[in-house]
Amino acid sequence: MIQFFSINDFTRYITLFVILVLIRSFFWAFYPEPFLIEIHYQNIVEQLNRLGESYVNVLHQIGPLSAGLFRYVYGGVGESVFLARLIALLVCYIQVLVVTVGINNVNGLRENNSFFGVIHIVLLHLFPDMLVLSPLLMGMTVLSITYVMLFSIIRDRTNDGSYLFVGVLQSLAIVILFPLFIFTIPTLLVIVFYTRFNPKFIGLYLLGLVLPMTIVFSYYFFNNYASEYFTINFFYGFSIRFISQVPFTYYFIIGFVPIVLFTISFFKVLAMYNMVNYQQKMIVTGTFFLIAALVIFFLLPDKSPFFFFLFIPFAIHFFGILFIESRYAKMDRLAFLCFFLMLGIPLLTKIDKISTFFTTNELLPKEVIPSYGRVLNLSDDKNVLANNHYATGFCDFMIARNFFLDKTPESSILVYNTLEKDLPDAIYDPNHIVASKFKSLPMLAEKYKYFSHLTLYRRKI
Repeated sequence: MIQFFSINDFTRYITLFVILVLIRSFFWAFYPEPFLIEIHYQNIVEQLNRLGESYVNVLHQIGPLSAGLFRYVYGGVGESVFLARLIALLVCYIQVLVVTVGINNVNGLRENNSFFGVIHIVLLHLFPDMLVLSPLLMGMTVLSITYVMLFSIIRDRTNDGSYLFVGVLQSLAIVILFPLFIFTIPTLLVIVFYTRFNPKFIGLYLLGLVLPMTIVFSYYFFNNYASEYFTINFFYGFSIRFISQVPFTYYFIIGFVPIVLFTISFFKVLAMYNMVNYQQKMIVTGTFFLIAALVIFFLLPDKSPFFFFLFIPFAIHFFGILFIESRYAKMDRLAFLCFFLMLGIPLLTKIDKISTFFTTNELLPKEVIPSYGRVLNLSDDKNVLANNHYATGFCDFMIARNFFLDKTPESSILVYNTLEKDLPDAIYDPNHIVASKFKSLPMLAEKYKYFSHLTLYRRKI
């Protein structure tokens, strides 16, 4: 297979697409039902369509560009997630194609080979919920374009406009998902230390970085929503919950092989002595970006399979060196076979005896409260959506909790107006934060009755 991909042409890139479609179709067959996070996205879009503007009427942590796209994708398919997953497939292929073509075009390896595109595809299917169209997938795909553009800049194959374009694309990635701004740090390091340094290049990059963010901010500013937009994105940007809780055994079994292989490839790169100067710079660039991904990993409070998206575009270069540029061909082919067979693990979880050891059922919705209709969910448990829908604009617990715990009159007024605009049929409150707020809002409190065994308030009929 490696020999087949040693020729870079249109046929090989089409073959990569066919491999991606076959693997993803197999996963779709095993996981046709919506994942919990997909239901969460659908409910946010439903509230946006019912109540109005993001960060003003509907409080959530999805970036403005992601929210805009989701309104057309998740809002247009009803209960079906097929369209969203189909777009996710195309986004994955763009990411694979960008990284594969980009590294080959700048001779990132000693021999050009598209085989690491296959490795890329395997890494994109380590966990079942990586099928989902998510802001992280979209943001990392945009960021991968800037990553390979930096390789072209290192090789001095670009003009001054490339610095501006890198800034614009990274700004778009930040507007898709705010925590990705951390990747501006390794970008600046590469521009300063690994290019023909010129203050003009820094200025062009920063100009590109500011432009899309300024346009988005201007939209909210001229609509008098600037403070709401700034508060949600900058103060709550790193409290994002990815709603994917799988057992540690599953993380360990799935993550062990790629982590070990990456460690081997990393030390193999360090031991290589015949790489040319620009290839060494590309390896260091990849290391910078991997460190930035690790920083985001530790800054975000919840750890989920989605975090593999942070590392994949930058780890591919190292995996390519391991599998393609090895003197121990048979050993590396065997290692890749084991690597490829890992795709079967998420599918084996559908077998009862195996699923008791490490299950992915936590990715699917399960009933935690009865069906009431529209529920204000004041918890991190999105399983409330198994048989209910969101009520009010509070679509994220981390945001809602701060407003409910804040004792200022402004906060009470906001809570009152938000609930009155879309009065919940029930309020799920396992963290017991409603009672103190109801003391300052007696007119709202008298509309609900508390059921302690369910830790929820039901609206009086």
